[in-house]
Amino acid sequence: MSVPKEIRAVERPVNTVVVDTGNDSIYRYAVRERSKTVYVKGVNLEGGITATLSDANGVYSLSQTSITQSAATDGVEITVTYAPTVAGTHDATITLSSSNASDVVVSLTATANAAT
Repeated sequence: MSVPKEIRAVERPVNTVVVDTGNDSIYRYAVRERSKTVYVKGVNLEGGITATLSDANGVYSLSQTSITQSAATDGVEITVTYAPTVAGTHDATITLSSSNASDVVVSLTATANAAT
C-alpha cells in the first residue's frame, strides 16, 4: 500500500522520506532520518573520550557519547543522525574531549527544505 495523498501533502523536509510502518495507529507513517558515520581515534590518551553534542534545535543525535581509552586507541565509529522536524538550516557541534588533551570540535550543518 502506498502512502496516502493526505499524508504526502503534510509539509516536511524534502530530504526525508515518509515510510509506511504497517502499524494501524497514529504512528503508521514515519519520516526516515539521515545518518553519517564519523571515525574517532585517539593515541597517547590518559583516559577515554567524551563526545558532547551542542544542538540548539534538537535535530541531531549521536550513537554514543563515551569512548573508553582502549576503544579510542583502536578507533571507533560514531553515527551522527540528522532528523529535522521543520525546514531550515540546522547547525550543531560535537566536542571530543579527553583528560590532558586538546578538545576537538566538529561542526555540523545540514539544511532541510520544505517539500514541494
